[in-house]
Amino acid sequence: MLFGGYLIGMDQYSFNDVGSALTVLVIYGLIGVFATIFLLGKRFGLIAIIGLDAVFIVLQSVFAIASLSQYRPGLT
Repeated sequence: MLFGGYLIGMDQYSFNDVGSALTVLVIYGLIGVFATIFLLGKRFGLIAIIGLDAVFIVLQSVFAIASLSQYRPGLT
């Protein structure tokens, strides 16, 4: 959570990118909520963290493929 706070601060103040800061806040907030649920003894928290990680892996793979293929959406 401290690293997430650092990223939010860097996005907000150093790069002046509020959208990225809010995205990081939502991501780390979800991770924190799911971790708390898991630490309280509910199995759903662990499943939610694994599902969230799976979504991030898929999105990162799509981004990497699009970046390497030089695909530019909306351009012909």
